[in-house]
Amino acid sequence: MPGGVHGALDAGLAGMPALDAARDKGAFVAVAAGAAPVPLRGTRVHNVWIHTDGPRLTELAALVDAGQLTPRVAATLPLEQVATAHERVAAGGLRGRIVLTLDGWRGDWGRGGANEPAERGPTKLRA
Repeated sequence: MPGGVHGALDAGLAGMPALDAARDKGAFVAVAAGAAPVPLRGTRVHNVWIHTDGPRLTELAALVDAGQLTPRVAATLPLEQVATAHERVAAGGLRGRIVLTLDGWRGDWGRGGANEPAERGPTKLRA
């Protein structure tokens, strides 16, 4: 938009490119910790901390199920590729989030047991 927009919301860790979209003395909001760039051109920069909200998450899930909200997913990876997921996020430039799946995963989540793929059947997490 010529002259920039009044405000920009960065929910995808775009950083400076998103800030550049805001006009001089506009507003910029980042929703990830540490993602807010240095204010430039008199732009007001805010960082909104995300917190858990089960009831709201349930509402959002219902909107996704109804096809009224489409989440942006950059990639879907199995949990055993978590290191790859972290590397891709750290490298930046993703348009969307990385979703880690638990398909075929069996383990005790760091309690000293084996974290090998399950032989068959759906994932069951042990408490």
